[in-house]
Amino acid sequence: MNLLVLFGTPAPSPSPTVVEVSATLGSPGLLGFVVTFAVAVALVLLARSMAGHLRRVSRGGPDQDPPAPGDGPAPDRTEQR
Repeated sequence: MNLLVLFGTPAPSPSPTVVEVSATLGSPGLLGFVVTFAVAVALVLLARSMAGHLRRVSRGGPDQDPPAPGDGPAPDRTEQR
C-alpha cells in the first residue's frame, strides 16, 4: 500500500530550482535612508513653522487694532412695509 502512495503522487511541475537571493534585495540602501531622513526633517520644520503662524494668528497680530465703538457692521437699510 505504501508503494502505491509513493508512485501515485505526481512530481511537481516544473521541478523546483535553486534561486540565489542577494542580501541587499529587500534593503532600500543609503539612498532610501537619505530620502526618508530628508522627509522627516522637512516635516519637523513645517510643523514648527505652522505652530508659529497659528500662535501669531490666535494673538491677533501686532498690526491689528481693536475695533472702535462706532465701527460695527452697517445696518440693513432695506425697505420694510
